[in-house]
Amino acid sequence: MAGLGHCIVEAFIIIAIILGLTTIFEHCLFQLVVNIVGGTALIIFGILNIITAKKLQTSNVGRRLDNNSFIGGIFFTIFYATIPLWWTTIGLTMLNQALKTTTMLGVILWVLGHWSADLSWFCFVGYSVAKGKNHIGKKTHSFIILMCGIVLISLGIVFLGSSFNNNIHK
Repeated sequence: MAGLGHCIVEAFIIIAIILGLTTIFEHCLFQLVVNIVGGTALIIFGILNIITAKKLQTSNVGRRLDNNSFIGGIFFTIFYATIPLWWTTIGLTMLNQALKTTTMLGVILWVLGHWSADLSWFCFVGYSVAKGKNHIGKKTHSFIILMCGIVLISLGIVFLGSSFNNNIHK
């Protein structure tokens, strides 16, 4: 479901690119807002991971954490700081190449190929997490969540730092 949320957001990005709205992605204010909101969100989710890891260590009964992966896929795609970077560089170049060298069918096939890769990755990660936690034990699972929380906080700090650093130099 997270992969589908991701693809929904990318559909809007692709439509914006086809309509010629790429200057929005390149605008420094847009990138600053995405970096600040995205960096802050990463830090918050990192802290939530650490809290979850602590709860998993102290609870006697394994419990399922309810969440909405579809909304999470949308949220993280919108606010993940590298999405505008990817789409204004690699994605834009590849999509423009498809637009220049093929028909609209070629563009649709490129998009479907891109989404197939995204969905395959999301499915692999989701399946690995769902099945793997049953085999690694509670302490190891908690430790992995704790480490992921630390990585998320670190990435959030990097994104916040780079957004302020980039604005100072512009």
